[in-house]
Amino acid sequence: MTESDFRVRWQADRPIYAAWGLLVRATVEERVLSLIDSGHAAEFFKIVQGPRAKDEASLVEKAFYRSKPYSDPYHQITDKVGIRFVVLLGRDIRLVERGLTDADLWTARKDRDYESERLLNPLEFAYQSVHYVVFSAKECEWQGTTIPAGVPCEIQIRTLLQHAHCELTHDTVYKPKTLASAQVHRTVAKSMALIEATDDCFERVVTELEEAVAPLKIAWRTLDRLYTDRVGSAPVNGSTGERLLDEFSDKLPQPIDVEIHKLLEKRPFISEKIRERRPYRQPFRDSSILLAYFLASKYPSATRERWPLDRDTGEEVFTDMSLGF
Repeated sequence: MTESDFRVRWQADRPIYAAWGLLVRATVEERVLSLIDSGHAAEFFKIVQGPRAKDEASLVEKAFYRSKPYSDPYHQITDKVGIRFVVLLGRDIRLVERGLTDADLWTARKDRDYESERLLNPLEFAYQSVHYVVFSAKECEWQGTTIPAGVPCEIQIRTLLQHAHCELTHDTVYKPKTLASAQVHRTVAKSMALIEATDDCFERVVTELEEAVAPLKIAWRTLDRLYTDRVGSAPVNGSTGERLLDEFSDKLPQPIDVEIHKLLEKRPFISEKIRERRPYRQPFRDSSILLAYFLASKYPSATRERWPLDRDTGEEVFTDMSLGF
């Protein structure tokens, strides 16, 4: 294929690649977010860049003028369109990989894996990213554009720290090789070593925090279920539950569903009071209000002293229980 033929082909195919990139992005986001707790899905992807189709000049240069050993450059260049997903931690990269694999729309090929590269070169601290290429498995369509089988799209997955490192160094250090001194490369390598250590620390912190809050999450789900059953409406949770569960984590009833169920059976007026106030008082729309009633009945002195919510809500709860706030 001549350069002229290459340009004509790319001008004709570029809308197909752009459509394929959009379809891949939408599918990856949908698949990955389905694996995540709905409360954290909105902030899982820190940055999503693309899809971006290569401009004609850079594509032609790569195909014909960079001493690449291409026998069929048009089909061998697989990053004609690319997407970059940036996440917080290394373990989040593995979650995105789960969303990439076993998709009916494409076949996936891993082209680069920084974890494997670290095992092969344990003393080297260099560019880190995970690269996949996904090829359309069959003819499909996106927003009126027909995409034939075999169209590639490159996907890069990085952490925020890796992304910052790459943005700083890739074009300024690695590409103009004659300009960057040995000291600059040494400094860059040291920064990557720090990034690896920081990511390890972050993952350890997140794991320990998740273990610590696991009982609170279970308690909250139980309160949601009890609230729906007894009040007759689904809760609309805000910060009330976070403050109550955080302040009184040491006084959660065990088992929480049994103890609060007993309270509601013994004092059915609690559910009625919640229903009355629910339309105009946010704390009574939150499932943790059930915990507030339990605490007031079981530990009135400690609950008064450590009460983390507004005074009006405290007075309402205590008054319902025939107690002074």
